[in-house]
Amino acid sequence: MLWLRDYTDKIREHLKIGDAKSLTYAALEARLALEHVCYDRLRIAHKYISNDDLRTWRPHYVVRAVMEMVDTNIASEWTLSIGSVHGDNPTEYLKLGTQKGFDPKYVSQLWQAMSSFLHCELPKNATSAIEHYKAENKLRPKIEEVLNELDRLAEGTVVASMVFQQVSFDCVCGQRNSRSTAVLKLNDIFNCIKEGCKEQYRVEKMGEEFLFERHLIPVSCYNCGDANGLPYRQVCELDKGSEGWKFDCRKCGKENVFMWKLKQFKRNDKDDASLL
Repeated sequence: MLWLRDYTDKIREHLKIGDAKSLTYAALEARLALEHVCYDRLRIAHKYISNDDLRTWRPHYVVRAVMEMVDTNIASEWTLSIGSVHGDNPTEYLKLGTQKGFDPKYVSQLWQAMSSFLHCELPKNATSAIEHYKAENKLRPKIEEVLNELDRLAEGTVVASMVFQQVSFDCVCGQRNSRSTAVLKLNDIFNCIKEGCKEQYRVEKMGEEFLFERHLIPVSCYNCGDANGLPYRQVCELDKGSEGWKFDCRKCGKENVFMWKLKQFKRNDKDDASLL
């Protein structure tokens, strides 16, 4: 990952100056570099995962999500080689490159340390001075630890060239979605990878075959009572202050309008909720 050299060069420049201000800028560059390392793995995996499947932007959690939902080896170290001579059982191999692995937990610890350096000191009392920068003897050792990890990762020449058995299906929006069969679990729910699409799918299985069923919420027609399946996210994310969402019943064709509405409840003797 030669692009990491841009970060490490800047970090070394700040370390060379060595005052608290420069070391704080070094901590910022180190923090950004760690985020870039983690997000780079996500970028490679975006063919198989939607941003909407990520519960948080924190770098190590992003890597964990990709490991759980796309490829368990996304942060592992491995070498890609090919046989030097065409055939089924080559005896010699040509090395194409190596992906440098990392421990998301360790990267998280480093990232948290760098983040803590980017804040003023909290005053302990009314007479305490608010320190703008952390002490140099606290900044330098941790920044150098991050720099060592970044130098190691920069030696990698291949990043996340994912090879696994896949299963694919088309979303109702037309987007082709693919998933690794190794990480799929029954009843998993995930989002379509197309940006802006609100469709979700539930993983089903018939024998050894994976099936993908739209994640819908039933909304009964006011006229005929037929349960119309509507996209779960579109219903749950409907703006509370909107005028409602319209749909035509698939059975009788009548227009339906629904919206989120605040209701007041009281508890009865059996501790069941009932509407006022």
